[in-house]
Amino acid sequence: MKEGTGGDPFGDDDPLDGDSSGESGDADSGGTDGDERPVAATSVSRETEDDWTERDSDDSTDNSRGDDGLPWAVERNSVKSDREMVQFYLRDFVQDRESEFQREIETETGYDTYLTDVREAAYLVAMNHPEEVAELLDEWGCEYV
Repeated sequence: MKEGTGGDPFGDDDPLDGDSSGESGDADSGGTDGDERPVAATSVSRETEDDWTERDSDDSTDNSRGDDGLPWAVERNSVKSDREMVQFYLRDFVQDRESEFQREIETETGYDTYLTDVREAAYLVAMNHPEEVAELLDEWGCEYV
């Protein structure tokens, strides 16, 4: 903003802003806005990432706890921290169910969630149940493609 227009010339300069990678925030935000979340709003009782990555190879260096012993979701700077951006194409009905699913997760957990976290958690759970994923692919007729 220009000086002299009646506003705070430094109003947009917030040193606590998260990363500004230019990725649309619509897909990342859930019940909260932006990438930052106060530490107090995050639950610390979690199953470890190791529980969900037990089928991964030994070269996995990701941990659910950082150097301070804090859970990864609490310690990160933003919801995009330590994540690669991947494109995920979804049909309309899946996106509609995704919104409902996120609300159900928030009801179950008792706190607001980021859609990015919900998606990654759901993906990891699906990876631990490949037989169910294979069954759905069969229902879709993917064997004929």
